[in-house]
Amino acid sequence: MSFILAVHYQAILIATLVSFAAGWGWYHQALFGARWAQEQSHRTMPDDFQRGMKTAMIAGFFENLLSAILTIALFVILHIGGVICFALFLLASSFAGTAFKVGTVRLWAIDAGYMMLRIAIALATVLIIS
Repeated sequence: MSFILAVHYQAILIATLVSFAAGWGWYHQALFGARWAQEQSHRTMPDDFQRGMKTAMIAGFFENLLSAILTIALFVILHIGGVICFALFLLASSFAGTAFKVGTVRLWAIDAGYMMLRIAIALATVLIIS
């Protein structure tokens, strides 16, 4: 893994930052933010959302970082098949988590769509930089 980080640290950093910025757009009111907020039946908006914003942003940054590292490492080691397995794992586990919280399919689709966007950004970044 250290070899992958050493060789592709620029791709990892760029993918992390671009994915993090893309999240702002993805969850913006103009794109999916309004619908996402409507699907949050277990929260009182905007109070619960604003209270957890700082923690969520920090966790989101590290989630983007780990997603970039895993996507790039799997692509380098296992090629596109590894990335597809990672994407399927994320889709299935996020669906299970959403179902457990009694979330809607729309809520899952919005969150899963962003997960797939992060994978696509990391994959594109490593292909462009390599």
